[in-house]
Amino acid sequence: MRRVDQIAKALNDVGSLDEYNGEMFRAIVENVVVRNTYTLDFHLKAGMVESITVTRK
Repeated sequence: MRRVDQIAKALNDVGSLDEYNGEMFRAIVENVVVRNTYTLDFHLKAGMVESITVTRK
């Protein structure tokens, strides 16, 4: 459960990532569902779902 907490924190703290790590992404993400134009649901292999809303600048 501690690892799940670490993964959730990393997802919520996107600023800590310097670059995309495809290997890490594939290791923790089962699939991504595009809910609408601005919302993505990340289904994690640990059974959690993290949603993000994309905004335009």
